[in-house]
Amino acid sequence: MKFWNFKPSEKEPDAVELRIDGDLIDDDDAWIYEWLGIQSASPNAFREELSTYVGQSISVTIDSYGGSVYAGIGIYNALMEHRRKGGHVNTIGDAKVMSAATIVFMAGEQRKMTPGCIFMVHNPLAAASGYASDMRKTADVLDEVKETILNVYELATGRSREELSALMDNETYMSTKRAIEEGFATEELYADITNTGNKDLDFNHQRFRNFASNDMENILKALRLKQEAEGGNEKMKNNQITEVTNVAELETAYGDLVKQVRDDAVNAERARMSALDALDDGSAQVHKIVMHAKETGQTADDVKFFVDTAKEAGVQVKTEPEDKAGRLFMDKLIKDNMNSGVNDAKGSIVDSMAGDAAEREQFLAALNKAVKGGRK
Repeated sequence: MKFWNFKPSEKEPDAVELRIDGDLIDDDDAWIYEWLGIQSASPNAFREELSTYVGQSISVTIDSYGGSVYAGIGIYNALMEHRRKGGHVNTIGDAKVMSAATIVFMAGEQRKMTPGCIFMVHNPLAAASGYASDMRKTADVLDEVKETILNVYELATGRSREELSALMDNETYMSTKRAIEEGFATEELYADITNTGNKDLDFNHQRFRNFASNDMENILKALRLKQEAEGGNEKMKNNQITEVTNVAELETAYGDLVKQVRDDAVNAERARMSALDALDDGSAQVHKIVMHAKETGQTADDVKFFVDTAKEAGVQVKTEPEDKAGRLFMDKLIKDNMNSGVNDAKGSIVDSMAGDAAEREQFLAALNKAVKGGRK
């Protein structure tokens, strides 16, 4: 009974998604697991099915305690051969990637782990019986098996064999962040997903910070124009703008000032979002108005009339379910609001490319006001 599951990717037509759940077993033991109905996989069967996807991109999600080192290396070799023939392999650690399963994980060009995934490496182990010479022979075999595992780890991580061997000696359990630090994983999955409850606030907060931090070249140009208009590039005297020739100098000369303006803007944005959230009663129409206001830079005062009207209309609709007049009225109200030109009202939302000239002027106006006020 195989424990993998090949299926076409929903995101990429030419890609295949593969999920591995269960133990890695040797080919000779496959019939036992199949007879008992236990999830398992052997390299030969895996390799045979993988061969039908030559040249395609494969995403392999792994959730396994491991199993046979030989089985892990066999599946690893099958995936590496897939890469050699022109296909791509990315691996994803789900809940656990341990022991021999870590070998399979190393086949990925990109190796991602979920935030809660546990990654564990350790020395190979075996049961042995017989004479002392048999025990010594088993120990020698285990040493060589460890060398093959180190070959795989070294190729994928770029770490020294001594460092990797020490991790195996200590039977090291790793969080996602540590696995990335040690080189076993390349990135954390879901790192770009923001908590739903603060989605709008965090998104807009960061957009403004990106504008203030990354668009300094445009601020610098504006400051130079201001200098020219005020009569030259003299050094700052009596709280006047000093000459700056690059972004680094601007940050050095006016770092506190720029930070103050930026923080004021972020605080204003946070207050705007909080005030809008306070208007949202959870109803579909009111939520739609509030979300539209957030996206277009409107304030709570800008949309309060529309929200109040929506709430009143919502009561009418609830008391007269057969009467659609209230809903039609609200749809018209929202449409009129969007077409009224209120979207052009001054707000603090800045597009991701910082391309809105009006927003730059607003930021610079605040900066100039602060300079004239004597902050530096």
